[in-house]
Amino acid sequence: MSVTLKTIAARTGLALGTVSQAMRDDPIIAEPTRRRVKAAAESLGYVPSDLGRALQAGRSALIGYFLSDLTQTYYGEIMQGLASAAAENGFGILFVATPHSAETQIQQIKFLEKKRVEGLITSGCEPDTWLYLEKLAAGGFPVVVSENYPPRQMTTVKTDDLAGGAMAAGLLADLGHRRTLYFNPGNAYNLRRDGFQDELRRRGLPSAAECSDADALGKILRGPERPTAIFAYRDLDAMRAREIAASVGLKTPADLSLVGFDDDAYAAFPDISLTTVRPRKQEVGRASVLTLLKMIGNSPRGESRLIKPDLIVRNSVGGPNIKE
Repeated sequence: MSVTLKTIAARTGLALGTVSQAMRDDPIIAEPTRRRVKAAAESLGYVPSDLGRALQAGRSALIGYFLSDLTQTYYGEIMQGLASAAAENGFGILFVATPHSAETQIQQIKFLEKKRVEGLITSGCEPDTWLYLEKLAAGGFPVVVSENYPPRQMTTVKTDDLAGGAMAAGLLADLGHRRTLYFNPGNAYNLRRDGFQDELRRRGLPSAAECSDADALGKILRGPERPTAIFAYRDLDAMRAREIAASVGLKTPADLSLVGFDDDAYAAFPDISLTTVRPRKQEVGRASVLTLLKMIGNSPRGESRLIKPDLIVRNSVGGPNIKE
C-alpha cells in the first residue's frame, strides 16, 4: 500500500494539515514537529508526489493534446512521440479526441484549461477553433500545432512536406521520367505538391499534370500522352491510382511508377511494395512536446520546426518503358 500524508498523520498522531505544512517546511510549524514528521515520513518510505509538488508551486505538470479525427492511424506514432517526450521531462498528457464541431472542440479545450494544463498541442481542428486557439496564444498561453497547417501564424512542428515532394520528384527524374502526374483526390492543401513541382522545374523538366478525380485519372491513363509516373498525396491515394491503372491494363512498375507519402503499415507488404516518403512521426511528436516545454519555461512565442522525412524506395518504381 502506498504511503500518503494520511499515513504519516496516523503514525505521528498529528493533524493532516500539520503534517502537510511540516513537509513543506512551513515556518508556522515548530522545528521539532517538522523533524518529527520528516523522520516518520522517512521511516515509512514516503515518496512525495511530483504532481503534488507542482500544484503547491501553482503548476500542474500537465499538457493537453487534442485532435479531431482518431480514424487516421497516421497520428498513432505522433502520439507515441508526444507521450515518451512528456514522460521523460516529468509531464503528463491529457488527451481528448473531438468530433468535427468547433463548439465541442472549444468546450474540450476549456475542459483542459480547467484541468490547469500548462500548454496545448493540437493536430487539427475547425476554423472557429483555430480562432479560439489564436486568442489563447495571443494571451500568452503556449500552443503548438503538430503536423498540421494552421490558417494563420502559429508555432508549428511538422514534417517538411516541401522537401518530401522534392524527394519524390528527384527520384522519378533520376529514373528518366518526363511525363509525371500529381494525384490528390481529396484536394487537400499541402506543400508536397509544391515541392514536387518546384524540383521538376529546378531540373528543367516539364511540370507534372495534376488530377483530383478518380474518373478523370482513368481517362488520362487511357490517353496517348499518359504519364509514366504518379506521385500521390498519400499512400492510400497511390493505391487507388494503382487500381485505376490496373483497370485500364497498366502494370506497376512496368507501365506506371508510383510514389506515395506516409509509409502506412501496408506499404511494405510484398504484394504492394510501395515506394513512399516516410515522415518521422515519432520525432515530430517528441519535437512538439519539447517545443511546448520551452514555451512554458520561457516564452509563449515558440520557434517553429520542420522535420525532414525519408525516401523509402521499394518495387513500385522503375524507368519508363515508353518513348516520352
